[in-house]
Amino acid sequence: IRLLAQSGFGLFAAAFLFNGVNILITAYFTALGNAGISAAIAVLRGFVLINIFVVSLPRVMGDAGIWLSYPLAEIVTLFFALAWLRQSFRSLEANSATAYESMRA
Repeated sequence: IRLLAQSGFGLFAAAFLFNGVNILITAYFTALGNAGISAAIAVLRGFVLINIFVVSLPRVMGDAGIWLSYPLAEIVTLFFALAWLRQSFRSLEANSATAYESMRA
């Protein structure tokens, strides 16, 4: 059991590189009052993707698939979160440009 835990923990620990970024992006959307995207990120990483990967990866990868489920869920969630963050930045930029133009008029 010790050998299994030692080999698995290295795989599992990789998730912490992405975990913090996902939490910060969630906090960003919460601060903007966009609870929908914030909740979507939380549900993706904490329920939907982890369950999909826990069921599917062990069939392909064996025990390593169980350990990799959490890091992979964090990575896939990060792609969604970054796409929503990019969209948010573009929207804020467009709104600030419009507000600036209306102030000049």
